[in-house]
Amino acid sequence: MEECEISFDYCVKKYLFWCDQLRNESPVTVTDKKYRLNQFKKITNIEHMSELTNQLVDGYIVNMKKITYRGAPIKAGTINKRLNLIICFVKWCRSMLDLKVPIKLEMVFYLKKEVTTRKKYYNRTDVAIALSHADER
Repeated sequence: MEECEISFDYCVKKYLFWCDQLRNESPVTVTDKKYRLNQFKKITNIEHMSELTNQLVDGYIVNMKKITYRGAPIKAGTINKRLNLIICFVKWCRSMLDLKVPIKLEMVFYLKKEVTTRKKYYNRTDVAIALSHADER
């Protein structure tokens, strides 16, 4: 494996070309991957693949937890999908570009998904009781 002083942008460009032309992914998927990888670069300020470490990915996870989208925090499942893209990208760089990336993928941990609250369902008698106590208008 060669040392990875290759720029992050170059690897992203090659990866997206491979996804689009050789793997035949849809244009929407390729655009989404491009956006997510550029967001990763923007948040982590990475320039070269040699800078990609576990501490950088951990900082990315912390930043993703702080970000809100329309007032709501980003869910763990969404963060896990974005992490999965980074992991796939690193695996691709290692295998296709023969790069030695310093990140240890087995040390990247996914977040636990939030347990959704159970919905309360009302039966016919519960509705009848509620209607009997309601004000008439």
